[in-house]
Parts: sequence; structure tokens; C-alpha cells
Amino acid sequence: MQQTSKYKLNLIETSDRFSPDPLNENAEKLETQLAAETQARTAADTAEARARADADAAEAKVRADADTAETNARKSAVAAEAKTRADAIAAEAKARADADAAETKARTDAITAEAKARTDAIAAEAKARADADTAETSARKSADTTETNARKAADTALDTRVKALEAHKAAWGSYGGNDKDNRAINVGFAPGVVLICAVSTHDSSTIMAVTGTTSAYITFTSTGFQVKSTYNSSNARFMYLAMC
Repeated sequence: MQQTSKYKLNLIETSDRFSPDPLNENAEKLETQLAAETQARTAADTAEARARADADAAEAKVRADADTAETNARKSAVAAEAKTRADAIAAEAKARADADAAETKARTDAITAEAKARTDAIAAEAKARADADTAETSARKSADTTETNARKAADTALDTRVKALEAHKAAWGSYGGNDKDNRAINVGFAPGVVLICAVSTHDSSTIMAVTGTTSAYITFTSTGFQVKSTYNSSNARFMYLAMC
């Protein structure tokens, strides 16, 4: 027989002579413990049954109260919804009536305003046409006068330009060098500027002279200019531009 924490049984040592007393005492202890457990279980089952019955009763009451509250809430909601619908229908009817009245008034006002605007527009258009005709006539007269003056001014300016252009002359050409000094180049007028450019494979120098200045290579004449031998070397060609 072993010792446990629940059943405090008598131990029988191996050295003791066999005796049934300890076993009987252990059996009585077991029966007493089992009886106590059976009584406790019965009491627990009774308490559990009572608790279950109380819980069922409470739940039934809560359900009944909830059903009653839900029924009352539904009735209140239906009544409130019916009132809200009635109020909405009445408000919609009033709004429609007000909108129809406002629309009728707006249409009448718009027609009146449109008629007045058309009358004013016709009168304004007639006045504008008359003013435009008057302004056009005046503008035409002014434009004719301006055009006449402009034509006269243009003719005068053209005459001035022609005279100015005729006063300026230009000539260009080329000549082959012959190594002579003071070689004369005839362009038909007395130039004011002469530009000479050597065009050869070994020389491409350029010289320019302006009347009233001193040049070592160009001398102005009444019919053109003269060049020194430096810009008249043989086996070379020279381009010139003379202007006045």
C-alpha cells in the first residue's frame, strides 16, 4: 500500500508480521473519503441544477423583456416614420407650390426684361449705325486728306532719294599688272573711296584709300585713280572697287 497526498493510508513495513488491522483501517479511510466525495458531488450537482434553473429563468425574463422592448420600439419607430413621411409629403407639396410660383414670376420678369432689352438694343443699334455712318464719312474725308498729303510727301521723299542715289556712283572691275608706276585706271568719275585687292597665288593683299587722306599706293584723279607699281606687278591680277 502506497502513501498519497489525498489518501493518508497506514504503511505496512516489510518487517512487520502480517496483520489485517492496518488494511482494515485503510479500507475504512477509503470508504469515508469516497462517501465524502459522493456527498460533495451530490451537493455540487444540486447547486449546479439550481443555478442552471435560475439562469434559465433569468434568461427567459430577459428575453421576454427584450421582446417587449423591441415591440414597443418598433411601434414607436413605425409611428415616427409615418409622421416623418407625412411631414415630408407636406413640405414637398409646399416646396413645389412655392417653386411653381417663383418660376412663374421669374418667367414673367424675364419676358418683361427681354422685351425691354430688345427695345433698348434696337434703339442703341439705330443710334450706333447713325453714329457709325457719320464717323465713317468723317474718317473717309480725313483718310482722303491724309492719303493726298502722304502721296505728296512720298513723292518728295522719292525725289530726294533719287537725287541722293544719283549723287553716289560705284564702279568695280579688275586689271592685270604690268609693273608700271602711276598706272591710270579710268572709272568715269572722281571716286571718293578706292579698294584694291590682289588676287594671285602668291599675293592676296588689300589696300584702301579715301579721298582727303594720303596714300602711298593710290592717287585720286578726276576720272578714276592711279596705282603705284606695288599694286601693278606683272603676272598678277587686281580687283578694284571705286565709289563716290
